[in-house]
Amino acid sequence: MSYSMVITTVENRSQAQKLAQKVLQAKLAACVQLEDIESLYMWDGRLQNDGEVRIVFKTKATLYTKLQNLIKQHHPYDVPQIVEVAIEKGSQEYLDWIGEETAQG
Repeated sequence: MSYSMVITTVENRSQAQKLAQKVLQAKLAACVQLEDIESLYMWDGRLQNDGEVRIVFKTKATLYTKLQNLIKQHHPYDVPQIVEVAIEKGSQEYLDWIGEETAQG
Protein backbone atom coordinates (compact mmCIF):
# COMPACT_ATOMS: atom_id res chain seq x y z
CA MET A 1 0.00 0.00 0.00
CA SER A 2 1.21 3.52 -0.79
CA TYR A 3 0.90 6.51 1.53
CA SER A 4 1.23 10.23 1.03
CA MET A 5 0.97 13.66 2.59
CA VAL A 6 -1.42 16.13 0.97
CA ILE A 7 -0.70 19.79 1.64
CA THR A 8 -2.86 22.89 1.38
CA THR A 9 -3.00 26.32 2.99
CA VAL A 10 -5.86 28.51 4.25
CA GLU A 11 -6.18 32.02 5.66
CA ASN A 12 -6.57 31.21 9.36
CA ARG A 13 -6.70 28.55 12.05
CA SER A 14 -10.50 28.47 12.19
CA GLN A 15 -10.71 27.58 8.47
CA ALA A 16 -7.94 25.01 8.94
CA GLN A 17 -9.68 23.32 11.86
CA LYS A 18 -13.01 23.16 10.01
CA LEU A 19 -11.40 21.62 6.94
CA ALA A 20 -9.37 19.19 9.06
CA GLN A 21 -12.49 18.02 10.87
CA LYS A 22 -14.39 17.43 7.61
CA VAL A 23 -11.50 15.37 6.22
CA LEU A 24 -11.10 13.32 9.40
CA GLN A 25 -14.85 12.68 9.67
CA ALA A 26 -14.84 11.45 6.06
CA LYS A 27 -11.91 9.16 6.96
CA LEU A 28 -9.83 10.61 4.12
CA ALA A 29 -6.84 11.15 6.43
CA ALA A 30 -5.63 9.54 9.64
CA CYS A 31 -3.82 12.62 10.95
CA VAL A 32 -3.86 16.33 10.17
CA GLN A 33 -1.19 18.82 11.20
CA LEU A 34 -1.72 22.59 11.29
CA GLU A 35 1.20 25.04 11.18
CA ASP A 36 1.26 28.84 11.10
CA ILE A 37 3.37 30.06 8.18
CA GLU A 38 4.19 33.20 6.20
CA SER A 39 3.60 33.02 2.44
CA LEU A 40 5.05 35.33 -0.20
CA TYR A 41 3.61 34.91 -3.69
CA MET A 42 2.51 36.73 -6.83
CA TRP A 43 -1.25 37.25 -7.31
CA ASP A 44 -2.91 39.58 -9.82
CA GLY A 45 0.52 40.90 -10.78
CA ARG A 46 1.41 42.01 -7.25
CA LEU A 47 3.65 40.59 -4.57
CA GLN A 48 1.62 39.31 -1.63
CA ASN A 49 2.83 38.60 1.90
CA ASP A 50 0.28 36.86 4.10
CA GLY A 51 0.05 34.78 7.21
CA GLU A 52 -1.54 31.41 6.49
CA VAL A 53 -2.04 28.02 8.08
CA ARG A 54 -0.45 25.04 6.32
CA ILE A 55 -2.48 21.85 6.58
CA VAL A 56 -0.76 18.48 6.12
CA PHE A 57 -3.00 15.43 5.72
CA LYS A 58 -1.53 11.93 6.20
CA THR A 59 -3.41 9.49 3.99
CA LYS A 60 -3.37 6.57 1.57
CA ALA A 61 -2.32 7.51 -1.96
CA THR A 62 -5.49 5.83 -3.27
CA LEU A 63 -7.60 8.43 -1.44
CA TYR A 64 -5.96 11.46 -3.10
CA THR A 65 -8.74 12.19 -5.62
CA LYS A 66 -11.49 12.01 -3.00
CA LEU A 67 -9.43 14.14 -0.62
CA GLN A 68 -8.67 16.70 -3.34
CA ASN A 69 -12.36 16.94 -4.22
CA LEU A 70 -13.37 17.48 -0.58
CA ILE A 71 -10.68 20.14 -0.13
CA LYS A 72 -11.81 21.99 -3.28
CA GLN A 73 -15.45 21.81 -2.20
CA HIS A 74 -14.74 23.46 1.17
CA HIS A 75 -11.69 25.62 0.41
CA PRO A 76 -12.00 29.42 0.65
CA TYR A 77 -9.43 30.19 -2.10
CA ASP A 78 -10.14 30.50 -5.83
CA VAL A 79 -6.96 28.55 -6.64
CA PRO A 80 -6.00 26.48 -3.60
CA GLN A 81 -2.64 24.80 -3.26
CA ILE A 82 -3.32 21.07 -3.21
CA VAL A 83 -0.20 18.96 -3.62
CA GLU A 84 0.55 15.34 -2.87
CA VAL A 85 3.95 14.22 -1.60
CA ALA A 86 4.60 10.49 -1.64
CA ILE A 87 5.87 8.91 1.57
CA GLU A 88 8.81 6.91 0.27
CA LYS A 89 9.70 5.33 3.62
CA GLY A 90 8.31 5.39 7.13
CA SER A 91 7.80 3.47 10.32
CA GLN A 92 5.74 0.43 9.34
CA GLU A 93 3.67 0.73 12.51
CA TYR A 94 2.80 4.34 11.67
CA LEU A 95 1.96 3.53 8.07
CA ASP A 96 -0.20 0.61 9.20
CA TRP A 97 -2.03 3.00 11.54
CA ILE A 98 -2.75 5.39 8.64
CA GLY A 99 -4.15 2.44 6.71
CA GLU A 100 -6.38 1.39 9.61
CA GLU A 101 -7.74 4.90 10.27
CA THR A 102 -8.66 5.81 6.70
CA ALA A 103 -11.44 4.72 4.37
CA GLN A 104 -11.05 1.98 1.81
CA GLY A 105 -9.60 3.55 -1.30
